[in-house]
Amino acid sequence: MKILVDSNVIISALLWPNSNPAKALMIVLQKHELYLCDQILNELNEVINRKAPHLLAALTTFLNDLDFVKASEVDSDCRIMSDKKDQPILNASIAAEVDVIITGDKHFLKLKVDKPIIVNPSCFLQQYK
Repeated sequence: MKILVDSNVIISALLWPNSNPAKALMIVLQKHELYLCDQILNELNEVINRKAPHLLAALTTFLNDLDFVKASEVDSDCRIMSDKKDQPILNASIAAEVDVIITGDKHFLKLKVDKPIIVNPSCFLQQYK
C-alpha cells in the first residue's frame, strides 16, 4: 500500500522509539511504500529546529537514509482542510493516490473522505499489522 506518514507521527517516532508512532512507521517501512511531500519535510525541519535544534543533524541523516516516494503537491481551488498548512498534504496524497494517511492531527482525523483512509498510529496498528 501507499502510505503517507504525517510529520507529527515521524517526530513522535524519533523521540519515542517504543511508541505506537514508531511501531507504525516501522511497519510502513518494512511492508509498504512510504510517501512524504515538501510540506511534511518542511514541517519536520521547522519543528525540530524550533523545539530541538541539537537534533537537526540527526534528522538530516535520518531523512537522507529514509526510503520514501516524494508526493508532488498540487495546487487546487478545493479547500476542505480547516488548517491551511494541511491542505497541501491532503492534495499531495490525493494526487499520488495514497491509500492511507497516518496522522495524529485532529484536522485530518475528523475529515470524512473515502480515500485516502485517515487513521492515527494506534488504529493503523490494529487494522494493518
